[in-house]
Amino acid sequence: MSSDPEMYQKIWSALLSEYKWEGELWGQRGEEKIAFNIAITAIVDANEKPSQYAAIVSDITQRKQDEERILRQANFDSLTGLPNRALFIDRLGQSLLTMSRARHKLGLMFIDLDGFKLVNDTLGHDKGDDLLREAAVRISSCTRNGDTVARLGGDEFTVIMPNLHDAKDAPLVAQRILDALAKPFDLDGTESFISGSIGITVFPGDASDANNLLKNADAAMYRAKDLGKANFQFFTSDLNEEVAERLTIKNGLIKALERDEFKVFYQPKVTLSTGQVDSVEALMRWDNPDLGMVSPARFIPVLEETGMVVEVGEWAIREACK
Repeated sequence: MSSDPEMYQKIWSALLSEYKWEGELWGQRGEEKIAFNIAITAIVDANEKPSQYAAIVSDITQRKQDEERILRQANFDSLTGLPNRALFIDRLGQSLLTMSRARHKLGLMFIDLDGFKLVNDTLGHDKGDDLLREAAVRISSCTRNGDTVARLGGDEFTVIMPNLHDAKDAPLVAQRILDALAKPFDLDGTESFISGSIGITVFPGDASDANNLLKNADAAMYRAKDLGKANFQFFTSDLNEEVAERLTIKNGLIKALERDEFKVFYQPKVTLSTGQVDSVEALMRWDNPDLGMVSPARFIPVLEETGMVVEVGEWAIREACK
């Protein structure tokens, strides 16, 4: 049973004043910890004074273990052991309340592993899982005491950095993470390489609530990818316009083929020595009612992101061949 003197004092105080006590205690059976539920009731004599006590002891170890397992499954990622999305959102919300009261800054990082899909597809999901576990260890080793590293799912991680004295401190952590991820991963004898793209946003300057902070960090991460990956980028106000435009383009592209909004233009290619047109280059444009004539530089990255690039590419080839 528990050897806590304060607990025993609490039990005796309850028995003396109320003649009963019920609660849970942990004990030891050899090397194994055992949980008990104990209900103690005083048996009184003719003078209504306790003459003896009756106790009912139930072994609730299995129930407590089940509760702990359910709680862990609900809050922690089973693969890496890191907090999952649910616990991340809860901790971010709690941290924001604390930072708001203390008038301190909080940094939020959104990390995406570049090249993970290639490792997963070529070496198999088992090796991919090994890489994610090792990546989680490396990211965690780069953070400060008090920071929270979480896995949102797939190859996406986040870092909550409370008590950020200066926004310029965040890149120090980000660069350590990038350097750690850049080192080769030994996956059961196979050397693999990945990198990281990191987006950083800061409370309260960029946003005051959890949802917008996460959205900002995600947008900054995509900026890092667009700039060549293996780098970090801060969220800036002009990204708001880019995010809104990206969403408008994404929503419009879903119906673009169905509405026959794609057009193919043909640019002649001339042989300089003869002045003759010997071929043409097919150039695809998107004529959207709301956005006008959209350049491929704006919509091709979104097609690639959504996976629609194959379907649209096939349409362009068929149209050009006609």
